[in-house]
Amino acid sequence: SGIFLCIPLLYGKRLAFLMIGLLIYNLFFSGKLKTKSLITMLFSGFLLLRLFALIRVGITNFNPLFLILGITSENIMSNNHGGVIVCSVTYFGLLKEGVFDVMFRIKSLLGVVLGVFLPSSLTYEEAFINLYTLKYAAIPGNGGLTSIYFFVWGGLIGVFIAGWIFNRLIRNKNYSRLVLVYLIFMFSTFPRWYSYNILILVKMGFWLILFLAFADTLYKYLKKGNI
Repeated sequence: SGIFLCIPLLYGKRLAFLMIGLLIYNLFFSGKLKTKSLITMLFSGFLLLRLFALIRVGITNFNPLFLILGITSENIMSNNHGGVIVCSVTYFGLLKEGVFDVMFRIKSLLGVVLGVFLPSSLTYEEAFINLYTLKYAAIPGNGGLTSIYFFVWGGLIGVFIAGWIFNRLIRNKNYSRLVLVYLIFMFSTFPRWYSYNILILVKMGFWLILFLAFADTLYKYLKKGNI
Protein backbone atom coordinates (compact mmCIF):
# COMPACT_ATOMS: atom_id res chain seq x y z
CA SER A 1 0.00 0.00 0.00
CA GLY A 2 2.84 2.37 0.86
CA ILE A 3 4.56 1.78 -2.49
CA PHE A 4 1.31 2.21 -4.41
CA LEU A 5 0.67 5.39 -2.42
CA CYS A 6 3.97 6.94 -3.46
CA ILE A 7 3.86 6.00 -7.16
CA PRO A 8 1.58 8.97 -8.15
CA LEU A 9 4.10 11.42 -6.65
CA LEU A 10 6.69 10.25 -9.20
CA TYR A 11 4.43 11.72 -11.89
CA GLY A 12 3.40 14.83 -9.96
CA LYS A 13 -0.09 13.53 -9.13
CA ARG A 14 -0.94 15.01 -5.74
CA LEU A 15 -4.68 14.30 -5.86
CA ALA A 16 -4.12 10.63 -6.64
CA PHE A 17 -1.73 10.49 -3.68
CA LEU A 18 -4.33 12.12 -1.45
CA MET A 19 -7.14 9.81 -2.59
CA ILE A 20 -5.10 6.64 -2.03
CA GLY A 21 -3.93 7.99 1.34
CA LEU A 22 -7.51 8.75 2.39
CA LEU A 23 -8.64 5.30 1.27
CA ILE A 24 -5.91 3.59 3.35
CA TYR A 25 -6.82 5.75 6.33
CA ASN A 26 -10.57 5.09 6.02
CA LEU A 27 -10.05 1.34 5.69
CA PHE A 28 -7.43 0.73 8.36
CA PHE A 29 -6.91 3.70 10.68
CA SER A 30 -10.21 5.56 11.03
CA GLY A 31 -11.13 5.88 14.70
CA LYS A 32 -7.86 4.30 15.86
CA LEU A 33 -5.63 7.39 16.09
CA LYS A 34 -5.57 9.86 18.93
CA THR A 35 -6.70 13.38 18.10
CA LYS A 36 -3.22 14.81 18.73
CA SER A 37 -1.59 12.24 16.44
CA LEU A 38 -4.21 12.83 13.74
CA ILE A 39 -3.76 16.61 13.79
CA THR A 40 0.04 16.26 13.69
CA MET A 41 -0.19 13.83 10.77
CA LEU A 42 -2.59 16.06 8.82
CA PHE A 43 -0.54 19.22 9.34
CA SER A 44 2.72 17.45 8.42
CA GLY A 45 1.13 15.93 5.34
CA PHE A 46 -0.23 19.33 4.30
CA LEU A 47 3.20 20.96 4.59
CA LEU A 48 4.87 18.13 2.66
CA LEU A 49 2.33 18.37 -0.17
CA ARG A 50 2.69 22.15 -0.30
CA LEU A 51 6.47 21.81 -0.46
CA PHE A 52 6.12 19.16 -3.14
CA ALA A 53 3.84 21.46 -5.16
CA LEU A 54 6.34 24.34 -5.01
CA ILE A 55 9.24 22.13 -6.05
CA ARG A 56 7.15 20.64 -8.86
CA VAL A 57 6.53 24.05 -10.46
CA GLY A 58 10.11 25.18 -9.87
CA ILE A 59 9.60 27.69 -7.04
CA THR A 60 12.59 27.65 -4.69
CA ASN A 61 12.47 31.18 -3.24
CA PHE A 62 9.49 31.25 -0.87
CA ASN A 63 8.68 32.31 2.69
CA PRO A 64 6.79 30.35 5.41
CA LEU A 65 3.56 32.29 4.74
CA PHE A 66 3.66 31.30 1.09
CA LEU A 67 4.38 27.69 2.03
CA ILE A 68 1.37 27.46 4.35
CA LEU A 69 -1.21 29.80 2.79
CA GLY A 70 0.16 30.43 -0.68
CA ILE A 71 0.32 34.21 -0.10
CA THR A 72 3.21 35.92 -1.86
CA SER A 73 5.17 38.92 -0.60
CA GLU A 74 2.84 41.07 -2.76
CA ASN A 75 -0.17 39.75 -0.79
CA ILE A 76 -1.42 37.70 -3.74
CA MET A 77 -3.01 34.35 -2.92
CA SER A 78 -1.96 31.58 -5.27
CA ASN A 79 -3.10 28.11 -4.24
CA ASN A 80 -5.82 25.55 -4.84
CA HIS A 81 -7.86 26.80 -1.88
CA GLY A 82 -7.88 30.29 -3.36
CA GLY A 83 -9.05 28.89 -6.70
CA VAL A 84 -11.95 27.03 -5.08
CA ILE A 85 -13.01 30.21 -3.27
CA VAL A 86 -12.81 32.28 -6.46
CA CYS A 87 -14.95 29.72 -8.32
CA SER A 88 -17.55 29.71 -5.56
CA VAL A 89 -17.75 33.50 -5.48
CA THR A 90 -18.05 33.52 -9.28
CA TYR A 91 -21.01 31.10 -9.18
CA PHE A 92 -22.63 33.25 -6.51
CA GLY A 93 -22.07 36.36 -8.61
CA LEU A 94 -23.64 34.76 -11.70
CA LEU A 95 -26.65 33.84 -9.57
CA LYS A 96 -26.94 37.39 -8.28
CA GLU A 97 -26.68 38.84 -11.80
CA GLY A 98 -29.38 36.51 -13.10
CA VAL A 99 -27.11 34.61 -15.50
CA PHE A 100 -27.88 31.45 -13.53
CA ASP A 101 -31.65 31.90 -13.72
CA VAL A 102 -34.41 29.56 -12.55
CA MET A 103 -34.34 27.52 -15.76
CA PHE A 104 -30.58 27.07 -15.51
CA ARG A 105 -30.86 25.89 -11.90
CA ILE A 106 -33.58 23.37 -12.75
CA LYS A 107 -31.71 22.00 -15.76
CA SER A 108 -28.49 21.82 -13.73
CA LEU A 109 -30.13 19.74 -10.99
CA LEU A 110 -31.95 17.51 -13.49
CA GLY A 111 -28.72 17.12 -15.43
CA VAL A 112 -26.92 15.81 -12.36
CA VAL A 113 -29.76 13.37 -11.56
CA LEU A 114 -30.15 12.15 -15.15
CA GLY A 115 -26.38 12.21 -15.66
CA VAL A 116 -26.20 9.16 -13.40
CA PHE A 117 -27.68 7.11 -16.24
CA LEU A 118 -26.50 9.07 -19.29
CA PRO A 119 -23.10 9.64 -20.90
CA SER A 120 -21.68 13.14 -20.67
CA SER A 121 -22.51 13.85 -24.32
CA LEU A 122 -26.24 13.40 -23.64
CA THR A 123 -26.32 15.25 -20.31
CA TYR A 124 -27.49 18.85 -19.97
CA GLU A 125 -24.47 21.11 -20.24
CA GLU A 126 -25.83 23.00 -17.23
CA ALA A 127 -25.03 19.95 -15.11
CA PHE A 128 -21.34 20.80 -15.46
CA ILE A 129 -21.51 24.16 -13.70
CA ASN A 130 -17.73 24.52 -13.70
CA LEU A 131 -17.49 24.17 -17.48
CA TYR A 132 -20.63 26.22 -18.17
CA THR A 133 -19.20 29.10 -16.12
CA LEU A 134 -16.25 29.36 -18.51
CA LYS A 135 -18.63 30.97 -21.00
CA TYR A 136 -18.89 33.99 -18.74
CA ALA A 137 -15.75 34.07 -16.58
CA ALA A 138 -12.26 32.65 -16.39
CA ILE A 139 -12.12 30.53 -13.24
CA PRO A 140 -9.06 28.75 -11.83
CA GLY A 141 -9.22 25.03 -11.24
CA ASN A 142 -12.76 24.77 -12.63
CA GLY A 143 -14.34 23.92 -9.28
CA GLY A 144 -16.02 25.36 -6.21
CA LEU A 145 -16.92 24.52 -2.65
CA THR A 146 -19.35 21.63 -2.30
CA SER A 147 -21.99 23.80 -0.64
CA ILE A 148 -22.14 26.27 -3.55
CA TYR A 149 -23.54 23.59 -5.86
CA PHE A 150 -26.42 22.92 -3.49
CA PHE A 151 -26.88 26.69 -3.12
CA VAL A 152 -27.18 27.03 -6.90
CA TRP A 153 -29.84 24.31 -6.99
CA GLY A 154 -31.89 25.23 -3.94
CA GLY A 155 -30.54 28.30 -2.19
CA LEU A 156 -30.05 28.11 1.57
CA ILE A 157 -32.71 25.39 1.81
CA GLY A 158 -30.68 23.26 -0.59
CA VAL A 159 -27.58 23.67 1.57
CA PHE A 160 -29.48 22.66 4.74
CA ILE A 161 -31.01 19.62 3.00
CA ALA A 162 -27.59 18.49 1.76
CA GLY A 163 -26.14 18.93 5.25
CA TRP A 164 -28.99 16.91 6.75
CA ILE A 165 -28.45 14.08 4.22
CA PHE A 166 -24.71 13.93 4.92
CA ASN A 167 -25.42 13.98 8.65
CA ARG A 168 -27.88 11.08 8.39
CA LEU A 169 -25.42 9.04 6.34
CA ILE A 170 -22.61 9.51 8.86
CA ARG A 171 -24.86 8.80 11.86
CA ASN A 172 -26.18 5.57 10.33
CA LYS A 173 -22.91 4.13 9.01
CA ASN A 174 -22.95 1.30 11.58
CA TYR A 175 -26.41 0.09 10.56
CA SER A 176 -25.82 -0.47 6.86
CA ARG A 177 -22.86 -1.92 5.00
CA LEU A 178 -23.88 -0.06 1.83
CA VAL A 179 -23.91 3.27 3.69
CA LEU A 180 -20.50 2.52 5.19
CA VAL A 181 -19.01 1.66 1.79
CA TYR A 182 -20.50 4.81 0.28
CA LEU A 183 -19.00 6.92 3.07
CA ILE A 184 -15.58 5.33 2.52
CA PHE A 185 -15.92 6.15 -1.18
CA MET A 186 -17.11 9.68 -0.42
CA PHE A 187 -14.29 10.53 1.97
CA SER A 188 -11.65 8.84 -0.20
CA THR A 189 -12.57 10.68 -3.41
CA PHE A 190 -13.14 13.95 -1.55
CA PRO A 191 -10.34 15.90 -3.31
CA ARG A 192 -11.90 15.21 -6.72
CA TRP A 193 -15.55 16.13 -6.23
CA TYR A 194 -14.67 18.93 -3.83
CA SER A 195 -12.48 20.77 -6.33
CA TYR A 196 -14.02 19.83 -9.66
CA ASN A 197 -17.59 18.58 -10.06
CA ILE A 198 -20.03 17.09 -7.58
CA LEU A 199 -21.44 14.83 -10.32
CA ILE A 200 -18.53 12.51 -9.44
CA LEU A 201 -19.97 12.07 -5.95
CA VAL A 202 -23.44 11.28 -7.27
CA LYS A 203 -22.73 9.21 -10.38
CA MET A 204 -19.80 7.09 -9.22
CA GLY A 205 -21.41 6.61 -5.81
CA PHE A 206 -24.68 5.40 -7.32
CA TRP A 207 -23.08 2.77 -9.55
CA LEU A 208 -20.78 1.65 -6.76
CA ILE A 209 -23.73 0.98 -4.45
CA LEU A 210 -25.79 -0.62 -7.23
CA PHE A 211 -23.07 -3.13 -8.17
CA LEU A 212 -22.28 -3.82 -4.52
CA ALA A 213 -25.95 -4.48 -3.72
CA PHE A 214 -26.16 -6.84 -6.71
CA ALA A 215 -22.99 -8.65 -5.59
CA ASP A 216 -24.31 -8.98 -2.02
CA THR A 217 -27.62 -10.39 -3.26
CA LEU A 218 -25.87 -12.85 -5.56
CA TYR A 219 -23.56 -13.95 -2.74
CA LYS A 220 -26.50 -14.65 -0.44
CA TYR A 221 -28.19 -16.84 -3.07
CA LEU A 222 -24.95 -18.69 -3.77
CA LYS A 223 -24.37 -19.25 -0.06
CA LYS A 224 -27.84 -20.73 0.33
CA GLY A 225 -27.23 -23.03 -2.63
CA ASN A 226 -30.09 -21.59 -4.68
CA ILE A 227 -27.84 -21.04 -7.70
